[in-house]
Amino acid sequence: MTANQCKPHSYHQPPGAAFFVVFAMTHSSAVQRAMVKKPNIMFLLGAGASCAAGVPAMRQFTIDFQDAIASYKPGGPLLRNLLARIQVAFKGHRHRLPIPQDKTDFDLEVLYEFLHAINRCKLPTSRPFTSLPGCPTRGRCSELLEFSLKGYIQKRCLEPVAHPDRVEYLRPLGEFARICGTLNIASLNYDACIETAAKLEGIPCHTGFDPSTGLWEPSLLRLRGTPNHPIFKLIKLHGSATWYRSGSFGAYREIVRGTPREIGLASGRARTLVLEAGLLIYPRSEE
Repeated sequence: MTANQCKPHSYHQPPGAAFFVVFAMTHSSAVQRAMVKKPNIMFLLGAGASCAAGVPAMRQFTIDFQDAIASYKPGGPLLRNLLARIQVAFKGHRHRLPIPQDKTDFDLEVLYEFLHAINRCKLPTSRPFTSLPGCPTRGRCSELLEFSLKGYIQKRCLEPVAHPDRVEYLRPLGEFARICGTLNIASLNYDACIETAAKLEGIPCHTGFDPSTGLWEPSLLRLRGTPNHPIFKLIKLHGSATWYRSGSFGAYREIVRGTPREIGLASGRARTLVLEAGLLIYPRSEE
């Protein structure tokens, strides 16, 4: 298929997806000619690229998590109280922390930074956090809060797989792939939005894992597509909610894509994978 044969489509644009209006460039003849001539295009996507699919950004993630743990049984009120104490310590003494001084929001990055320090209090890097007046100490409650936060992150990041209609606004990426042959995408997000959009478009999405076995196969990232057989090459710089390590030799695997049941959206399996063998770089200032 040539650039001139690329037909425009009508896509549902949910609130907050205005950024992807740029994809209308695929229907500009001048841009199409340039893309065919030099098709080596890469998108770098951050948290904003997934918000319209229901995956919250840093600050909203913390607000949603705070609401969610209130209903946890047992221990919900205790967890929420601990989170509130961490928030008070941050608000009152953030100027003493090794974080950018213009960072005033209590968001996911700050919360995880505190929990990482509290639950690893013997590390030298933990001292600036654990020494703050009012900062909670390590205990079963702080460990459970970190456990719950990690499980919640994975749960929210997997939601688009169960609700593919939420990623309709990402489908114009398929237009780029059909012009370029290979569309390179680097993502800072854990979620499965791009993989889900690729499935909607009927385009293979290579992340370095074999889609049939789930095993790590980096040679897949060297594949090249064509306009007639396009592919996405997705580099997930902070890891993925669908990646984990298994077996006595620590083999890297991806939860094989499929139905919500197949990918482990059931809370028991999801929480086990993400906590015991998950492959995510959690949000911290030093990441």
